[in-house]
Formats: sequence, structure tokens, C-alpha cells
Amino acid sequence: MNIDARTFHGVPLVYARFNLDTYSFDRVPEEEIAAAKASKKEAENNAWITKIWKSKALDYAASYADAESSWNISRQGSSARFKKLIAADLVERINTQRGNPVFHKLSPKGAEVLKETLKLHPTCIP
Repeated sequence: MNIDARTFHGVPLVYARFNLDTYSFDRVPEEEIAAAKASKKEAENNAWITKIWKSKALDYAASYADAESSWNISRQGSSARFKKLIAADLVERINTQRGNPVFHKLSPKGAEVLKETLKLHPTCIP
């Protein structure tokens, strides 16, 4: 059977939980959905910075090439991920001259997140 025959186009998504006691579906509140999406996004960002900086000093500058090798993705993919990390205020772009590789370093917030993720001592100074 064609997938289009089983798909209802234009119907909005509804998030619900099945209540086993009453055999009914209860709609999930919008705030809970937003919180779950935000925590997922935060965990994903934390995993990305951990993959690059876990074996390096916290003040080490990472380039797109470092990201490509750590994340096993293309340069365009690593560029998009760095943009998301900058938007989350976990990474800062280091100003480089035109034609040179683009480098990024952890922001103070990113360094704290990495310390917490890797369970480093709170007084650890890069």
C-alpha cells in the first residue's frame, strides 16, 4: 500500500499519553512538550562540545576540520553545528583573517558545561 494512502496530510500533531487505568489518551501540556524539546536540544549541544573538547585544554581553539574528524560529518554540517553552539552561547568564534581557517573556542558558559559533563573539579582552570 502506498504510504500516501495511510497518511493524513494537514492534520496537526497531537502529543498524548495513554492512561492505562482509564484506557484513555490524555493530551500532554504544551509546556511539557517545550521543556522536553529544550532539554533534548541542550543535551545534544553538550554532547557536541564534549566530543571535540574532552581530550583538549578548555581554552583550545577548534576548527571545522576538528569538528569533521570528531563528529564524522561534512564541513557544511560542522559549520551548521558550530552556528547552533554559538546561538546556545556555548562557543565563541575567534576572529581570524580572511582566507585563514575559522576557529572557535569555548565560551565561559561552554567551559562550565564541559566541566560539569566531564565531572572535572570545579576549580579546574584551563
